[in-house]
Amino acid sequence: MSKKFLPIIIFFLSLGLYFTWTAKADNFNVEKPKITILNVYSHPQTGDNWTVSFETKGKADLTITPQDQASIDDLNFVSLACGGEERTPQILSGDVIFYPNWQCEGIGGVIHLVNIAGTHTLKFQFADQIAYAYNTTPNFSGDYKWAWGENIGWNNFQPTNGGVEVASAGLTGYLWAENVGWIKLDYDETPGAENTSATNWGVTNDGTGNLGGYGWGENIGWVNFHPTHSQVTIDSSGNFSGYAWAENVGWIKFNHIQTDYTPKTTWPSTVPTASTVSDSPDPVGVGGDVTFTGNWSEPVAGGSVKMYICKDSSCTNCDSTTYTNCWCYSDDWVIEPTTTDTCSYTAQAADVGAKSYWLGVCDDSNDCDATPLSGGTFTVEYLQGCTRTFTVNPSLTFSISDLTAALGTLSSAAVSKDSTTFTVATNADSGYVVDVSGNTLTSGSDTIDAMTSAAASSPGTEQFGINLKDNSAPDVGAEPSGGSGAAASGYDTANNFKFISGNTIASCSGASDTTTFTISYIANISAVTEAGDYTTTLTLIATGKY
Repeated sequence: MSKKFLPIIIFFLSLGLYFTWTAKADNFNVEKPKITILNVYSHPQTGDNWTVSFETKGKADLTITPQDQASIDDLNFVSLACGGEERTPQILSGDVIFYPNWQCEGIGGVIHLVNIAGTHTLKFQFADQIAYAYNTTPNFSGDYKWAWGENIGWNNFQPTNGGVEVASAGLTGYLWAENVGWIKLDYDETPGAENTSATNWGVTNDGTGNLGGYGWGENIGWVNFHPTHSQVTIDSSGNFSGYAWAENVGWIKFNHIQTDYTPKTTWPSTVPTASTVSDSPDPVGVGGDVTFTGNWSEPVAGGSVKMYICKDSSCTNCDSTTYTNCWCYSDDWVIEPTTTDTCSYTAQAADVGAKSYWLGVCDDSNDCDATPLSGGTFTVEYLQGCTRTFTVNPSLTFSISDLTAALGTLSSAAVSKDSTTFTVATNADSGYVVDVSGNTLTSGSDTIDAMTSAAASSPGTEQFGINLKDNSAPDVGAEPSGGSGAAASGYDTANNFKFISGNTIASCSGASDTTTFTISYIANISAVTEAGDYTTTLTLIATGKY
């Protein structure tokens, strides 16, 4: 059964009140905020301080956000500073660091204590500028991180606060040359540069270890990793070889006599990497099964992988040899190209509450992802035989902005016009309709002809009509805005007006947020229209269709 809401709105046509306003804007020359991370990649270990250095231009709010649960759990904020002078930020929920109106003319720095070594990410937002800093497992092994330049000395691929990351598309980050400073290996910390412009350069990798492209040293200029007479390469074991050419300081050698120091990267990795994990249903009742779905990447074609849903972040005693600390794990090896699996756990009474879980993946050589992926929590409740019923009551909201429309003194030479607005919203599945009822403009026994079919305004002819559109002839009204309501047929064409008592003027076919409608009124008279004070009362009725 439909439920009707019957607000009655009375419009009295009388003289209108007009007003204008002027807006003024001042122009200011303001430096656009900018942030640059100076050491995008770092590799502190457990117990070390992770220092991220950055530069900012301008003045804006600074927000530093840990990007995942591991970054929240494994790091403790130590300090925030500008040019060595410590500043006190606000620490928000989720270990977010917030400093309002940050401005620093020197080098900014934020320090975290690393409680557990692993992969961590911090997001820096300065106004609308966003940058990231990464604490990752070292991409180079021990002392195997040095290249040699006859004119610039040793080049360190893994300094304490910096470092080079090797990926299949290219190299990113910074190496440190002891006599000439930092050499940057990419423009924007994204591997795979095209080297076509001043904003798209970097050292490239063709995916098999053949390097190319350019690095840049502020004190030595461009460094070419594939010059005419040589090329820097990485073999299948991660060993660098060959020569790069620096235009101002000559050759840089990657496989030198002191082989214990030749750069050696962990790329290409043969270890599977967890990518996503989820649980369903959540919550789960005691005695019910929760199913976990894990996905991973497997770099070895045809490689065999098992997944483990662990009870702690290090997957202690939940791997290919021990299962005592698992929620569940793969029954069989999953062979690439398939890189997903599911397993289930039956919830126990002792599990009631929120339980954390992590995805670990290992291959058949017992090489495991060093950083299990957090899935958050699943919730166990007593749900047996429990039916939950919720009721949402039907609603219809309807309001009018003002109760009068003023058409002023009518003339046969020009149209008279005015407008009012109303709003409607409902949660009704079938929406609503808005009807109008009343008489045309009337003075005693005299009337102005109502427009019984949609037509344009015609001064000199008796007309009274309305529509719900943005009109230009005359200039009055506005389009419906917000929600999904619309003007009804006959009242939905700009510059065409109509009035028949009992007509639907607006409608919506389903639940809708608030729609604002503007009713435009016009009145025209002829040269022989009887004199008098013409008024009318119109009633708007909004009806929900439940």
